[in-house]
Amino acid sequence: MRMHVGIYDADFTLRYPPNLKDSLSLFREVVGYYPCECKTSLCAVEDARNEFLPDVGAIHVRPESPLRVAAFLGRALRNFYGPKAKRFALFHASAVEWRGEAIIFVGEHASGKSTLLRGFLREGFGYLADDMVALNPRDGRVYPTLPVDVRYEGLIVSPPVPLRWVFLVRFSGDVSRSVVEEIEPYEAYLRMTENLLNPSALSGEGLATLLKVLSSAERFRTLHGDWRDVLSAVKR
Repeated sequence: MRMHVGIYDADFTLRYPPNLKDSLSLFREVVGYYPCECKTSLCAVEDARNEFLPDVGAIHVRPESPLRVAAFLGRALRNFYGPKAKRFALFHASAVEWRGEAIIFVGEHASGKSTLLRGFLREGFGYLADDMVALNPRDGRVYPTLPVDVRYEGLIVSPPVPLRWVFLVRFSGDVSRSVVEEIEPYEAYLRMTENLLNPSALSGEGLATLLKVLSSAERFRTLHGDWRDVLSAVKR
């Protein structure tokens, strides 16, 4: 099976046993949403294993449900090829689309990014990124990346869209206490670059473009106990 995953500038051949046919068909369908180009690698999928072997370009997964296999393949590709990508700046963040524009959630582990993503998707927002955001430094648009959570069934995958909102998120755990406040471009810039997964993708010109894009975006810092408080900031 030949497939393309262009966010990572990679092109794949998958070899798999017959009992994974449904899983790989689903994975090909998922990957079909995403832009692609360049390179070729060989990925092998076999029974009774569940590991990624980057040195030999092999992915081994257990023959579980199609969604779990597809999600595992997505995570493996992201973790290995993401840091090597050159065409896109990749950030540890999540993103959704709203009325033709992108919303990015940047935060540390357990900051509430996944909860925000699931909540916004339930509200009809388009899917862009689950834990890794791809930003084209040449045009300032956010591109969709592969989901890594098997819970995201029936996704409405957005086409590439310009950035409009950036939220530096932190979860408080106290639903009675939520703060959503505006911030300056430099704070958003510092947090975004701290969460950049492939620094080589941004030259001096690319960093200048990132700052320009962030300067024209709406930027917020949150300490929220309920994801709906962040939703209110978008819909106000």
